[in-house]
Amino acid sequence: MNYNSPKAYFHPENIVYNEHIFFTDGGCQNNNKKTSSERKMIVCVVDYQGNPIILKRLQGGSNNIAEWSAVKEALWYALDNKIIPIHIYTDSTNNLAWWNKITNHAPEKAKEMKSEIADLRNQVNATISWVPREHNLAGIYLEKQGW
Repeated sequence: MNYNSPKAYFHPENIVYNEHIFFTDGGCQNNNKKTSSERKMIVCVVDYQGNPIILKRLQGGSNNIAEWSAVKEALWYALDNKIIPIHIYTDSTNNLAWWNKITNHAPEKAKEMKSEIADLRNQVNATISWVPREHNLAGIYLEKQGW
């Protein structure tokens, strides 16, 4: 799969909506600030109906770290609730690259989370796919909340 152009592989009719499906999104306010203490992240996981399951506000980070954190939260939620297997939809191409280990270019925080995510994804038999923002129910939820 060409992760530089996931749009070529997206077909909205292929999205399956059931209790094993999670949509993730994350963002960061003040992402342009040099010090992470001035940044505020939002991490969001919604179910297949767009209902929020996890909504966390965290200090520091970046947009990419918030996106990656949302994936981690979805995996933890699935494990804690014995929802196995799961499929995650994300609009982050970085998430795809980090998930599939096709790049080592990642912030230190993302690298720290990589082994935890790898362990979790094996425990819940997780897969991931890219969706455009307009099909990402977590992104739609955050936009409605003013993020």
